[in-house]
Amino acid sequence: MILRSQIPTFVDLLVFDFFIMARQAKSYPKGKYILRALRQSKTGRSNAVYLYYYWQKRQIRKAMDLFVDEKDWNPNAENNTGGFRPSYGQEYVKYNTYLQKFLREVDNKIVSYIDMHGDISPETILEIIDGNDKVLRQDQGIEFLDFAKQRFVDRYNSGLIGVSSRENGISYINQFARFLMSEHRGSHGPKNELLYHYCPRKSVNNLERDIL
Repeated sequence: MILRSQIPTFVDLLVFDFFIMARQAKSYPKGKYILRALRQSKTGRSNAVYLYYYWQKRQIRKAMDLFVDEKDWNPNAENNTGGFRPSYGQEYVKYNTYLQKFLREVDNKIVSYIDMHGDISPETILEIIDGNDKVLRQDQGIEFLDFAKQRFVDRYNSGLIGVSSRENGISYINQFARFLMSEHRGSHGPKNELLYHYCPRKSVNNLERDIL
């Protein structure tokens, strides 16, 4: 039996439609492949294949290390994203599959970033194309302790805390870093920066006591 409370109300449906429409209203950059003529070619083919985005009045290009003559390229293939014609040779299917897989992955990561942050810069698009997935993390790949220190600085700049609270907070974080090093906890980089730390819940009280 379906309870009345389980039946979506008009308000529920209205809110759901609002979120769907809000996502549809967002503008997402979409990539495609273009050709750029080569002055000299080691492969004997006259054009290089580039992944191309146009965003915020900026052109973003990434060479795909593939080369083709214009007669063997179809700019309208694969939903107008571009692809090799069969006249290229027997590898045209393999290359088209590779290009579409790469484009789909980049497009999806761009959508995820915009859904997370509301917008994206051309520089971030290029980082995603280059495989820097750190930008997709909530912390943007910032080292943990630096991120924590910056929080104190941001709160001070916003007028939420005073100088002493900012300096004390940063001091506590530095003590925490030294504690982790001395206890051989976490993974540290060449400059002793904390790369990763796992702290079991039962150890939190002991860590807090040692830091403070």
